[in-house]
Amino acid sequence: MLGYTWSELVDTCRYDDDTKLDLCPFIWKRFSKAKYVTAEIADSPRTTHWNLEQVGFVEPPTSFYLRQYMVGIHMDAGFYVSTYKS
Repeated sequence: MLGYTWSELVDTCRYDDDTKLDLCPFIWKRFSKAKYVTAEIADSPRTTHWNLEQVGFVEPPTSFYLRQYMVGIHMDAGFYVSTYKS
């Protein structure tokens, strides 16, 4: 999905608690440049691989990025979401 293995992602993006992921060269950026519509959707903002205890994305990474929407749904339903950093 990302175009990288975990170790390549860590090396390429310096993936740690303070890293903003906007500058990482994810594969969907190539599709966006080729005029494709892209989306990143996670079922639960609580278990997301992008934002859990990290900075995550500052700007939406894809054409459709539903994190804020999913956070709102979970909050309205009374589910605790551990982090709202992005």
